[in-house]
Amino acid sequence: MKKPKKIIPAKIRSYRRRGIPISGKELIRQILEKKERDLSFTVLKRDENGYCDLTKYKDDYEALNKYLREQKPDKEHPILVLNYSKMSGLKADGIYLPFLLASYANFEFSILTRANFSGANMLLTDFEKSNLEQANLENAHLLFTYFYSAKLTEANLRNANLFGSNLACAVLSNGDVQGAKFSATNLLDADLRGVRNLESAIGLRSALLIDTLLDMSQKAYIQKIIERKPKIYEYISVVR
Repeated sequence: MKKPKKIIPAKIRSYRRRGIPISGKELIRQILEKKERDLSFTVLKRDENGYCDLTKYKDDYEALNKYLREQKPDKEHPILVLNYSKMSGLKADGIYLPFLLASYANFEFSILTRANFSGANMLLTDFEKSNLEQANLENAHLLFTYFYSAKLTEANLRNANLFGSNLACAVLSNGDVQGAKFSATNLLDADLRGVRNLESAIGLRSALLIDTLLDMSQKAYIQKIIERKPKIYEYISVVR
């Protein structure tokens, strides 16, 4: 399929260019030693393979996660602010960032397995081809977020707001979507096989489900709730 166009307003592109590139080591230092919370416009330096690996600084990374776990963030007091930041290629397995504020940020091609983003606010954030396997996105605000070809296997999306998000070609297999909001979401070619609590998800009637991979039981459920012409189901792929 043709890759969906990524819409990034010129103003946002210019904001991302404002930041001075910093290393992963310096990012950890700013949070741990300087106690910085607002790191908007941050631009991460990447290695020759295109990654910024925080986990290679083992002791510092463990100290960072310990520090973050000691915080008590909420909607009014985000754990960190990364608005307009360019964090592409970030490697941060198990990073603890509930109530992160990272709108218009770029995390494309990142490895964020087992990350905790519960309650995060990530409007128009870019996770193209990122690995978010087993990530916790419960109650996260993910409006118009770009998850093209992202891996969300076994991710917790309970009560997440995915309004207008692009999940084309994303893998959500065996994840939990109880109460998740899928209104106007692009699920073209997405893999929903084994997804739990699909029947309690909200807004699937208005989602784009062309060529979506579904189990037989999921297809039967989708056919009941979507009020479209019967021929639309010819395009829904089903694993037999």
